[in-house]
Amino acid sequence: MNNRKSVLFFTIALFFISFLNAQNEITINEVLQKTKEACLSLKSIKYEIQQRNAKGKYGFPTIEATIIQQKADAINIGFDNAYIKAIGTIKEKSEVENFSYAYDGDSFTYQKGSSDIKKVNNPKRKTVMSMLQQHLFMLRFFPFTQEEPFKPRGSGLYTFEGIEKINGKLCYKIMSVTVFKTQNPSPETKKKSLTTKDIWWVDTETYLPVAYSDGFLYKEITILSYE
Repeated sequence: MNNRKSVLFFTIALFFISFLNAQNEITINEVLQKTKEACLSLKSIKYEIQQRNAKGKYGFPTIEATIIQQKADAINIGFDNAYIKAIGTIKEKSEVENFSYAYDGDSFTYQKGSSDIKKVNNPKRKTVMSMLQQHLFMLRFFPFTQEEPFKPRGSGLYTFEGIEKINGKLCYKIMSVTVFKTQNPSPETKKKSLTTKDIWWVDTETYLPVAYSDGFLYKEITILSYE
């Protein structure tokens, strides 16, 4: 009789634990929906960002900066319909330079190292990209001001990759992998396809993204304030 009671108690306990785990599980669709809603609800956000090589990768600059993104009725010149202000340092080949840039809807200003401040009224995307170059132009966290945050590239879909700690915060790790066919594969590699990935770490409390990697670069932020 005692053995039967023990087995029954054990079975009930197992069922209860399984039920609790099921209640705590979250699907990729739920994570995506909640993080999209969190980003879309933002009016402005200020954060510190660190960009460096992803593990095992080399050749990219190290950047540390403070960025402010503010949604606005502004022409999209590469920063969505938003104002932006960034100030920080960029390290390339052991040389460290200060930089700053800002867009207020009417003009774009940029300064790097000891060069003079450059100002362009009614700037165009092509001009801004040429001035900033790839790494500074792509530095910001895109989902904060996008009309459709976390839209996968091509036909890629997001998958749930578990929970990890970033800067002491528990984060959902989500990833999208897209394979593009190469129209003109190089003779050296003979690759007929190109694989891209987008990996995001989303804070489990605020549902705002706090880290990103494409497999080559890694970006991590500390959010200072937002509304």
